[in-house]
Amino acid sequence: LDHVTDLSYLSHIVFRCYEHENVSKAPQDENNSGSSEKNRYRVEIAMSPGVGVSKNGQQVLWPDGADVNHETAVVAPLQTIAHSGDLSRFENFITASIKDFSSGQPGDYEDHPSDS
Repeated sequence: LDHVTDLSYLSHIVFRCYEHENVSKAPQDENNSGSSEKNRYRVEIAMSPGVGVSKNGQQVLWPDGADVNHETAVVAPLQTIAHSGDLSRFENFITASIKDFSSGQPGDYEDHPSDS
């Protein structure tokens, strides 16, 4: 990701979920419902910074305006940024990130009285 200078039109992040082939289906623990099920899966994260200018197969980081046209504009290929992580770890990371980002931000659900 060090070479990504900005996110452009058609930027995207892809989360791929794969099932481990060697994990057997174990009975679920009543106190930890879903944990054994989540251990059966892993998540891979990839991203593309979107459309960029390409000349001779190489990305141009700071193209001139005249260089941006339908012949040179291409969507950058996906780059894997996280190869494999357990689904439960990924879920915990996303949940914590959303909670950290949204706490104290304008528009929090807690800031608005309910309409009921």
